[in-house]
Amino acid sequence: MFNRDQFIKIDVSKYKAVILDLDGTLYSLRNLALHLVLAYIPDALLCLNEHLTRKDMRGCDFGSADSYLDHFFDRMAERTGRENSFLRKWFFDVYMPNMCGSLKKYYKPRHGALDFIKRLNANSIKLAIYSDYPNVKEKTAAIGIDTDLCGKFFCPLDFGAQKPALRPFLEIAAALETQCSDILVVGDKASTDGEGAKAAGMDFHFIDRRYD
Repeated sequence: MFNRDQFIKIDVSKYKAVILDLDGTLYSLRNLALHLVLAYIPDALLCLNEHLTRKDMRGCDFGSADSYLDHFFDRMAERTGRENSFLRKWFFDVYMPNMCGSLKKYYKPRHGALDFIKRLNANSIKLAIYSDYPNVKEKTAAIGIDTDLCGKFFCPLDFGAQKPALRPFLEIAAALETQCSDILVVGDKASTDGEGAKAAGMDFHFIDRRYD
């Protein structure tokens, strides 16, 4: 029988820092795509193509935010036939605010996640939240987590790279002033969070969302 207390069972006693994935890890992704579509139904195909484009760029490192965004929206433009400038405006002015709004309305932290974050703080273990999407701090707040407890926030735009690219994990370790061997990565995707952690020499703890 599945035990919902996945966060409670994480042993952090040997670590000096933790990198936490956000989407799918700190909250369940169940029905999020549906909520994003229902927020504005004419954007349904744009939402789908955004997801597919991000998937295509898995592990890519473009070196800078500008280069990353150019590639991202150029690829979306090829898929959708829309202009790069239109897609940028849609993504930042419509899609991401809709995501934050949906999270605030329908979602809350995964069982045990908030207590886990408090446990890290109580034990002076450094923390970073590393999401596949921008607006990391805003999304964390939207699900009801006090962002003052969460240390640092990172997303692909901070590096110009998409998980599981190695460089972001190394740069987060540097920002946390912690050796990679002393860091635990907690995430719901072994193919991104896990591979990035392994490449950087960090340990990885898998959050299983099959039972959301």
